Amino acid sequence: MKIRKITTIKSYKSFSDFSWAKFCKNASSQEEVLQKFSIIFGENGSGKSAICDVLKSVSQTQGFQNIPPTSAELEISDGSNNQSYKYENGNWKNQVGQNTFLFFDVDFVNANVHTHGVISSNLQQGAHTQKAGKLIIDLDEQANNLKEAAKAKKDELEALQKSCSDILERQFTDKDRDFFRTYKDADEKTKKEKLAKTQEELKKLEAELATLQKLNKKYAEISRLSSVSKVVFSNSLPPKETYAELFTRQIKEKAQDEADAKVKTHFEKHKRFIESAKDQIPQNYKDENCPLCMQPLANASKVIEYYRVAFDQTYENAKRKFLADIQELKNELESIKSNLTILPPKVTAVFDALEKVKTDFEIQDIYKLDEKTEHAKNFSNLSITEINELIAALESLKSIDRKQVDVEKTYGTIVKRFGEIAKLIESFNKLVAAKNKSIEDFKSKYSDRNKITTEIQEKNQKQTNGKAI
Repeated sequence: MKIRKITTIKSYKSFSDFSWAKFCKNASSQEEVLQKFSIIFGENGSGKSAICDVLKSVSQTQGFQNIPPTSAELEISDGSNNQSYKYENGNWKNQVGQNTFLFFDVDFVNANVHTHGVISSNLQQGAHTQKAGKLIIDLDEQANNLKEAAKAKKDELEALQKSCSDILERQFTDKDRDFFRTYKDADEKTKKEKLAKTQEELKKLEAELATLQKLNKKYAEISRLSSVSKVVFSNSLPPKETYAELFTRQIKEKAQDEADAKVKTHFEKHKRFIESAKDQIPQNYKDENCPLCMQPLANASKVIEYYRVAFDQTYENAKRKFLADIQELKNELESIKSNLTILPPKVTAVFDALEKVKTDFEIQDIYKLDEKTEHAKNFSNLSITEINELIAALESLKSIDRKQVDVEKTYGTIVKRFGEIAKLIESFNKLVAAKNKSIEDFKSKYSDRNKITTEIQEKNQKQTNGKAI
């Protein structure tokens, strides 16, 4: 059987509340166990005999002397399994076989080495006694040498600690001293991690100081730094009814209505004269002269010609108005399309301006690459397909072969698209507002040389303290 560890010992001799897991760790903070050859050493009264008492008790070799422990526990391996043995309320819950362990301690020496003047009749036992005695003397000498070496190391360590303490008291702040004490007592892994972190912080400080030195030379340029422009899109799309009327307008009928209106106006103008003379006109009147004005009816051709001319002029006016209305709507749509097509370059221009600020003044967090990628992608996918379709349909109104278009659907799609664009612009302008806030904060902080100088001094002090640590 092999003893792996003394798990706990409570309230026995020099042990108050011993825990193996707390005290028996390697440099990597991993719990160690006893090996095939293990040495437990210490000064008198440090607890070596108490450990032997626990082992003698669990192996039924010897009971506890004087006051037994409150509790104790150890772990023993039989080669395949680990077994825990517990002592509670004055009894072992389980024990190993008697004489399982062999003890070479003071009791063994008194019983087998020192004869106390008694000569043994057994020569062989006497030889063993002499050999054991020599071994004890050699071991005792080695123990004394180790004790002296340990004392010398202890004195050396105390002197070093005092020296370090003097340095801490003279040069560093309370925060620095706390850091040193924590670092001094840390294991190797923690020390390496802290050292790496400190070196990283020093590298960062060095870069920040270099940036501050550059900004100190550019403070005048910083004061003149301007904000980036927001994106503006004005939508002046005419009402849906305007398009609907244009696609259903009939020029000839409209011209005819206007010509009829002129005839009606002429009739109304001479209405009284015509009504006063109507009774004087016999039925089936066939005279060559007009019964009202007595003008030759041959002159009626001039009246007819007048109405034809009036009609033709009205038609031409209606046609001209129709074409003008088409062109006006087309111009408005082309203007909207143009405004849409320049939105992506405007977005790109904003990020180009931010990039220049970032480069010139080394503001690393003025914007993120994914922000640029996201907004550039959103604005690059703006669709003008529906607008082009409506422009083509308007153009087709000039020809006989008119393009069929669902004004309600097309107009609704365009309005919906404008709503989506408005949301994109709103989101982008919120980003621009945030970036302008960062620029203003930067200007407020680094356009003042006194503020820059103060920050440089603070970081220099941090760098000095870090290097000292």
